[in-house]
Amino acid sequence: MRTASLFRLLSPNCRGVKLLHQLSTAIHPRGNGLFGLGIHRPQCFVDRAADARHRCQSLIAQILASPADASVVQLMDDMSDELCRTYDAAEACRNIHMDQEWKRAATKACVDLGAYIAEVNNHSGIYSKLSSAMSNYQHTANSTQAFSAESSSSEKGSIVWSRALDTHDASSSSSSSSGSSGSGRWRERMSTLSGFSSSSSSSGSTRRLPLDGSTVGGVLAQEPDARVRQLVFEAAGKSPASNVELLEQIILARSEMASLVGCDSYSRYKAWGASLAQDPEAIHAFLLQLAQEVKPIADGELKSLQAIKDRQPSEALSGHGIQGAHTVKPWDVDYLMTQARNAAGGAGMNRLLRGYTHLPVVLKGFAKIMEQLFGLALTISPAPSTEAWAPGVLKCEAALSDGSSVGTVFLDLCSRPGKFPGAVTFPIRCGRQLSNGEYQAPIMALLADFGHGHGPLQLTMRELRTLVHELGHCCHNLLSRTKYQHLWGTRCAQDMVEVPSHLWEHFVADPRTLRLMARHHQTDDPLPLDLCNKVFSYRKMFSGLELQQQVLLSLVDQAYHGPRASEAVQQGTGLAWERVVEPHTSLPTVSGLRPEVRVGHFTIYGGGYYSYLYARCLSSAIWTDLLAQDPLDKGAGDLIQRHLLSPGGSQAPWDVLNALSSKSRSCYIKAYGSGWLPATSGFPFA
Repeated sequence: MRTASLFRLLSPNCRGVKLLHQLSTAIHPRGNGLFGLGIHRPQCFVDRAADARHRCQSLIAQILASPADASVVQLMDDMSDELCRTYDAAEACRNIHMDQEWKRAATKACVDLGAYIAEVNNHSGIYSKLSSAMSNYQHTANSTQAFSAESSSSEKGSIVWSRALDTHDASSSSSSSSGSSGSGRWRERMSTLSGFSSSSSSSGSTRRLPLDGSTVGGVLAQEPDARVRQLVFEAAGKSPASNVELLEQIILARSEMASLVGCDSYSRYKAWGASLAQDPEAIHAFLLQLAQEVKPIADGELKSLQAIKDRQPSEALSGHGIQGAHTVKPWDVDYLMTQARNAAGGAGMNRLLRGYTHLPVVLKGFAKIMEQLFGLALTISPAPSTEAWAPGVLKCEAALSDGSSVGTVFLDLCSRPGKFPGAVTFPIRCGRQLSNGEYQAPIMALLADFGHGHGPLQLTMRELRTLVHELGHCCHNLLSRTKYQHLWGTRCAQDMVEVPSHLWEHFVADPRTLRLMARHHQTDDPLPLDLCNKVFSYRKMFSGLELQQQVLLSLVDQAYHGPRASEAVQQGTGLAWERVVEPHTSLPTVSGLRPEVRVGHFTIYGGGYYSYLYARCLSSAIWTDLLAQDPLDKGAGDLIQRHLLSPGGSQAPWDVLNALSSKSRSCYIKAYGSGWLPATSGFPFA
């Protein structure tokens, strides 16, 4: 059973086919309020936040008056559901709604509930009651399973956790993975780690460039003059300097908090009881093995980039004031990769795909895959006007073969000015078993910023893969069936949450399923096999160097949140970065830079960035074992649904994987020390 802190329990989100062939951007005039939740005006969010607080006060009184038995867990989940149903909807609205009045009201609701959640998470009476319930019911097998997620919570998060909060306010605020809203001031300061307003001008030029990730990435990939790339790379690698202090404060606060709850590091605190890995030593061993495996592959790819650079004019690729400038430097990599991909036909890839990746056709094919594998019927139509927050939002209603509803996913996929960046799935209402025997169907909103031209939306292969990845999260939630909402679907161990979504990505990497989604919108012909092979070959280019970068970031993340975290801060996080990276990188490091200030994942996934690599290994093993022979095998789909998706966080992650592997007679994980790591000896580089 996944264990979760008391803080996590009460916190809001911490993230056959009946398809309309013509998906219009028109919005239907009917509906049941925003997200289908009866929210008809902005003030509803503020009112609902006040109502939720009032109902939670009543639930707290019931918890304190209840006998120390299983009813305590149910009442706590009732309280968590009350808070999450309002907070999660408000959190989504304030990030995605086009109307500023709606955003302001939703933000106020989040702030009000966030402050209340902080109070509840420090309630000594709730902790005492839960602790007593655990002691009284250890002998009952079902109760032990039901309570195990709360048990660790009590020890990790209760009175000692309160001491950590009282001792260092930053401890609670910086623990973003807990799902707390924290103090607004600290959250605003932390948010600067992923957004930048600095600018730089190139030597001898009037060009000024903002140092946001998109602009920097564009220059490094497209600018032929190495001197310009170097200037931008170095300027970006030093800014904003204020983030150095912020990152150091976060690292020290997390380290102090971990110490107060009896852990030698924040990494151990994150792994303890609430992850598949369980032990930072297992994580470190996994990363070192992977670093060793990928190094010769990345070295070979770097040699191919060097060959490209050797053919370039030296005056255009001479770095600025650097000895041995004709060797590949870090600021050359993206540019040379772009050159190699263009030479391999990458520049015309989207032109070749034109007509095969229209959104309605892609969704129709995806729905067919879900129906054949899981018996999941998807009905997609334009969202009613009162339920949507922008033009073009679609509503996907999911049901099983018997017609029973399993939830709703709103799809907001088309680009528009000022839209929330990237691709993300917002949980709006979690699934859980209700007291009347019915199941509370979940509601989600999937956002992406696809397509930047006019006319019908046609996806690039990167966008298609991203969409299917996010739909994997949605299907995980739709097919999860748990008693408690705080253990539903993606509310599972952090190093398990990405396994289903990475498994779904394989549907884009297999020609049999890709050709169900990529079909010509006029003739219905599938994507030609030769073009499929070009797509797959293009995808594999430089996957070793890209994987190495993920491994290095994971190693640095472990160093920042390991037992020597304070030493990393004292010697400088930049120097600590160099010392961790140097033995394992194929590229030369550049001294004097602070690349850590631009890695927002250190704030979001502190101590847990390795999870993506765990997910890639595990999902590849599951695909190879269950779906590689027939990706539409209903029997395999039943196994995946029953043992991987349905439990959510209600079972220990090693039990989830062992149950799945026992049915397939395979082995997905192996023990290491007191923890677990993927059993795969090799790594998929596709």
